[in-house]
Amino acid sequence: MRYIRVPHAWVEDDGKIYSTDLRISPFTIEAYHASYMDYFEDGVPLSTDATTIITKSGTTYNLLVSIQEFEEELQDFEKQ
Repeated sequence: MRYIRVPHAWVEDDGKIYSTDLRISPFTIEAYHASYMDYFEDGVPLSTDATTIITKSGTTYNLLVSIQEFEEELQDFEKQ
């Protein structure tokens, strides 16, 4: 496989969190770091672990996975 599939997420102006699958080549990732996402669900403020990746082109994606889960995906990719 040339890509890994990870859940890309974003928070809209209404505070709700949305996500979709992102297929990205690990070779395009320049950097990544642990982060978190704050959002509202049924009016209740919540927070979740996330990982932010920055590609070589400068595009930033917030992933709805912890840094440990993301690194496991990268390791699985390298084992292919």
